[in-house]
Amino acid sequence: RYPDRVYLLVGNRDANKLRFAAELSDAQLQQVPLDKVPAPFWLKENRTPIEWLRRKRKKKKGELLGVEDWRALDTRKTRLLWLLEDTLGCPKTFEF
Repeated sequence: RYPDRVYLLVGNRDANKLRFAAELSDAQLQQVPLDKVPAPFWLKENRTPIEWLRRKRKKKKGELLGVEDWRALDTRKTRLLWLLEDTLGCPKTFEF
């Protein structure tokens, strides 16, 4: 009846699923290296994947990682864990 008044409603969970598709795609992995992935604008702190890996490394009292190490860790799994823990508030998703 009113086709010009149709809107797409997207809930929080729907938007998060779209983030997974966009940020974990093959194209994104190839075009944007891990050290160039920006922190989400809605977080106050610097929550880049590199900062996340640094915090993880400090907890394990390991050495700081060099550029080659970042490249080795630039995987879909690393990015997914960062997304869940640092940007979506799901730090224990893979713990059972």
